[in-house]
Amino acid sequence: MLLSLPRLGNPFLSQSAYSIISDVLSAPTKDDGFDVVSEIPPILKAVLSSPPPRTDKVIAPAWLGLLGSALLTYKDTDPHATAGELGKVWKAVWAFLESSDATIRKASCQSLILLAQCLTPEITMHAMQEHGKSETKSAIGRIVLQAEKAFESLAFARSMSELLLVISTLISNLRYREMPAGPTAAEVLLLPLVQKIGNMRTERNFEHKEAADRVLSQAMGTMGPAALLDALPLNLEPADRSVRPHLWHAVPPLTHLRVVNTSQAGREPRAFLLPLLAQPHPSPLLHFVSYFVPFSERMFNLQQSAESENRQSEAKMWAVLIAQIWAGLPGYCWSKADTPEVS
Repeated sequence: MLLSLPRLGNPFLSQSAYSIISDVLSAPTKDDGFDVVSEIPPILKAVLSSPPPRTDKVIAPAWLGLLGSALLTYKDTDPHATAGELGKVWKAVWAFLESSDATIRKASCQSLILLAQCLTPEITMHAMQEHGKSETKSAIGRIVLQAEKAFESLAFARSMSELLLVISTLISNLRYREMPAGPTAAEVLLLPLVQKIGNMRTERNFEHKEAADRVLSQAMGTMGPAALLDALPLNLEPADRSVRPHLWHAVPPLTHLRVVNTSQAGREPRAFLLPLLAQPHPSPLLHFVSYFVPFSERMFNLQQSAESENRQSEAKMWAVLIAQIWAGLPGYCWSKADTPEVS
């Protein structure tokens, strides 16, 4: 009965119908003799067959919300069947990220966040096995391809904040590993995209630094600094760059460093990554010992040199960076199997 209401062409009835169906699907899934979940495939088919215009501020948000909640409910009860629906539902919702209306873009983003929670091990494993092949057939493979193209498209320029939030959610839901010691699915499938976002973050005119930092923080927690810093080097030492130490200066807050008209493209400093180390992540403690301990020692030498030459602002900068490195040590100490080996 509810699905018949949108056919009447009344915006209020259509919005109400989609919202009520979404609420019903979000409620307990079983009734005394009626299984709501069994109705989800025909509901999805009916809803997908009649998308609203991308400019419809009344119907589009409710339509998008219904698709997200329907598939998430379906995933909780029938993960295998969800795998067959995810690709087409994601494609339908993704199209609304290009809307000129901020409310519709936000609704699309929220729906995609729900859909990202439907990435089952089965779906993820298929994408990892396909990775590197010339043809992309898996749902996640096509999702990643869509995201990569969006960063090159002018149509998504106004959707950058929502796009970055969706990427962050994808990373969070791709923690699956084929082997206990192997890389996460996020690292295998999304590391090039994270690298691109990290490079965009260093651009002076980039307006979405906070959203980009959320992506990088999620990547740090999911992939670990061993993987992330290999793709996005810190570039903090003078040897990493073509400049002399006295050309460095700190810009408040001290985690943001810049150099005056002398930086090489692609070698900009990324001190903004250091505060992200403190969260739990999968990199082994040995990485901290082999990478950050000698790194902090070299920074200490730079600090001492700056102090002896009365460059106090530079000395303070190195001191802050050293403190941030050691503040990241607890992130390496969450149930790490290699702790006895390192000690």
